[in-house]
Amino acid sequence: MPRESEPSRSRPRLSSIFKAPEWALVAGILAVLAVIYVLDRDHAFYQSYSLQTLFHRVALFGVLSVGAAVVIIAGGIDLSTGAVVSLASVVSAKLLTEWLHDSSRALPPSTGLVSLAIGLTLLLGTTIGLGHALMINLLRLPPFIATLATMAGLRSLATLLCRNHTITVSFPAYRAMGKEPWITLQIFACVAALMSIVMGCTVLRSEEHTSEL
Repeated sequence: MPRESEPSRSRPRLSSIFKAPEWALVAGILAVLAVIYVLDRDHAFYQSYSLQTLFHRVALFGVLSVGAAVVIIAGGIDLSTGAVVSLASVVSAKLLTEWLHDSSRALPPSTGLVSLAIGLTLLLGTTIGLGHALMINLLRLPPFIATLATMAGLRSLATLLCRNHTITVSFPAYRAMGKEPWITLQIFACVAALMSIVMGCTVLRSEEHTSEL
């Protein structure tokens, strides 16, 4: 049998990409932006500060949405996302103000110490995720019940650690990752690209195709 040429193979792939339902969402977003541009006479929405805030929020919630999407595609649900974020932020702040570094000192923490605090915070989130996996797979708890219980527990733990007060971390090396929108956008892009590779090379890809049927 004659082998199919490479151009003929690439055409169906390109056509399937442009026929994806996500393009309707892109068109809807562009339409909303056009309406805002027409109705907003002062164009305050498109000023640099507004756009930086918008991109920062997109990156922040984009990282969370990537994790939530993977859980939903795998057939589960996670109600503790907000509680994990709250606990992680409190623990990260406590590491840099009390546990690893005394905030009363005049010298700010080194870049290595800030990196260590961020790494320990990511390790905390990973440990919580592994705990959810153990409860769901070994104890056979429904994901809804398991994550509902940890949502309440982690939120209470975060409140106890911060004593219901705001913890201010004023170190530029730490605040830059959550303040500069171009840094947060790069983090979001890296997370999205990594999860795209993971979903394309693991069993999650078959889960995605099964959910579409």
